[in-house]
Amino acid sequence: MADDDEIPILEPFMPAEVGDRVVEVLQSGWIGGGPRVERFEERIGDRIDNPHVVAVNSGSSALSLAYDLAGIEPGDEVVTTPFTCAATNVPLLHFEPDLVFAETDPATGLPDPASVAELVSDETTALVVVDMHGTPAAYDELLEVVDEHDVTLIQDAAQSFGGAYDGVPVGAIADYTTFSFGPVKTITSVMGGAVAVPDAATAERAKRRRWHGIETDKADKLDRKRPWTYEITEPGYRYTLNDVFAAVGNVQLDYLDELVATQREQAARYDEAFADLEAVRTLSVPSGSRSARWLYPVLVEDRLSFIDFMADRGIQCSALHQSNIEASVFDTAVDERPRTRWFDQRVVCVPNGWFVDETARERIVDAVRAYDDGQRTPVTEPPAGAF
Repeated sequence: MADDDEIPILEPFMPAEVGDRVVEVLQSGWIGGGPRVERFEERIGDRIDNPHVVAVNSGSSALSLAYDLAGIEPGDEVVTTPFTCAATNVPLLHFEPDLVFAETDPATGLPDPASVAELVSDETTALVVVDMHGTPAAYDELLEVVDEHDVTLIQDAAQSFGGAYDGVPVGAIADYTTFSFGPVKTITSVMGGAVAVPDAATAERAKRRRWHGIETDKADKLDRKRPWTYEITEPGYRYTLNDVFAAVGNVQLDYLDELVATQREQAARYDEAFADLEAVRTLSVPSGSRSARWLYPVLVEDRLSFIDFMADRGIQCSALHQSNIEASVFDTAVDERPRTRWFDQRVVCVPNGWFVDETARERIVDAVRAYDDGQRTPVTEPPAGAF
């Protein structure tokens, strides 16, 4: 927990009425997956204009389930995002695909559409795109690529819930979209996630897969004399969300518009305040992208000195994520994606969210501008693109 006058990089949002809703569930006699989970799924579907939503116990589980439903098998070629949380690509390794990393657009921190167009082919099974920092990627260009090659598009929207692209809500763009409702996301269910799928039949299969593959009718199971019997035609997982966490998520959904609006307003203030800086560079947002602005990233030449400078002024800053290529488990040479590495070495986030009031925001702006004033090294240009 941060000191009283320290501004944290992230902080969980938890309205007071959550406690009452949780107690109701705990005293209801049903705390496993039940009516609160179903209501959570319905409400998420309403928000994203896609009724086919399946809630699970984490964003990582949502990704694993999406990869499963997409039919990824050993040896399949999957083009994926390199700069992202490890939760995106580590679950992919369990499916043993031929993993190919796209290049990063250093102006946005998102997958470079030109590299995706070069790498995706008729041999590709799936494209995994991550909306880093809450910003939907350039889906107009990406959708052209997947449509041309009949490739499944999987959107990791762990950070972009509440965002949109060309007016289409995140969750209704890709074949499969995954969400995370972890502790410090825009809204949280303490731990939880969801996957939005293309149709009702796939949603029913997803619900079976999240509970070991068990096929049973809930009402029939409760009423009949042998409720322990069931059928399993394909193995599944233990990915179920419980009603306790779903109750938290349902309260949080009431605040989604307000939370996203605050993130966007603060980010717009930062954009304006930092526009003329040289040692601190802001990122751009793809045309058509309506970012949820969960994080506010900037680029600096010496990230550790920036973090120390801000910490001395009581402001927590962090990169929060690392390019997956840096981890040896992915067995990819870092010099194969030089623009990803350039971005990875310079990006850092400043606090942005409901917990940053006007006074705190002024402190952050003043500190960032003071850092820029004291620096003589502007942000260098990224290496030339290879695609």
